[in-house]
Amino acid sequence: MNRRGRDVLPGAGLRSKRNWRVRAGVAGLAVVALLTLAGELWLPSWASARLEEALYQSLGPAGVVDVKARSFPAFRLLAGRVDRFYAESREFPVGGLQVEALIIDGRGMAYDAPALYRHHTFRLLSADSLRVTLVVNESALNQFFWAQADPAHRFRLALADETARLNGSVDVLGRKIEVVVSGRLVVRGPNLVAFEPERLALESLELPRFVLNWLAGRWAIRLDFGSLPFDLELTGVRIQGGRLYVYGKNATTGQDEQAGAG
Repeated sequence: MNRRGRDVLPGAGLRSKRNWRVRAGVAGLAVVALLTLAGELWLPSWASARLEEALYQSLGPAGVVDVKARSFPAFRLLAGRVDRFYAESREFPVGGLQVEALIIDGRGMAYDAPALYRHHTFRLLSADSLRVTLVVNESALNQFFWAQADPAHRFRLALADETARLNGSVDVLGRKIEVVVSGRLVVRGPNLVAFEPERLALESLELPRFVLNWLAGRWAIRLDFGSLPFDLELTGVRIQGGRLYVYGKNATTGQDEQAGAG
């Protein structure tokens, strides 16, 4: 018995130190778990906001940009690795053409993290799968056509039933003659969509093919999407509801997919 009348049990100090270490270890694990959980909740929103800002600047700027980037674990976003990427942009110019919407749906993406976080620049490095949809309405196509080939607004482009048609008139010896050029908008190269005429009629008179090609060349429509902030390879087009839908993929994916837009 000690001076205060209490017994000192053998090994009591050692057990006390061991218990303290266990409690400290549990507390440390709890802190790590909380930090990891906070990172999983906060990092995706933070990285998505940085990507939104960079895309907004890259697109001209766009009217609206919305980005959602997700990875697990979330800290991979700091290294530019994205498991799932979705971006939607509205009302921005590409090569003089006003695009109504751009939709990007990607998986297994990698972007240049230093360029994004230091210089606010979006640079796509690779993607396992990336589908792109561009939407252009009839009004924007006409504004582009008038600026490029018809400043007098003699013709107007109409979209219907998977076809494109130029309707207008020309003056021949003081007489106004109605002209209709019917054709399709088709992919012509990695970044280019062009109007391909199939039929030309002057009022009720149909003209031979060589005349069609010569006249239609004067009203060429070529949509160049090569200035987008990533390498795009176009794969197809669709006309629906007075809008042109242009589909593509990132040139580094090796995929050949089309994405629909509602």
